[in-house]
Amino acid sequence: MFERHRSKHKRGGPVPPYVRKMLEMIRRGELLVGPGLWDVVVRHDHGCPALRGGRCRCDPDITLEGGLSRN
Repeated sequence: MFERHRSKHKRGGPVPPYVRKMLEMIRRGELLVGPGLWDVVVRHDHGCPALRGGRCRCDPDITLEGGLSRN
């Protein structure tokens, strides 16, 4: 499933677990981020509470789409 909405988490509030995972993947070089506009695609597990407005408790697949070639 795709999460295509703005996060419901308030600024300065708890960080969703998948954001920590994404930052760790960038640090390890598993997600390559360069200049440009990027879409973060988070695919939650079917039963994840995030799909019903709750907090993510799964290990979602995370990919980036876009970058310099995007207009």
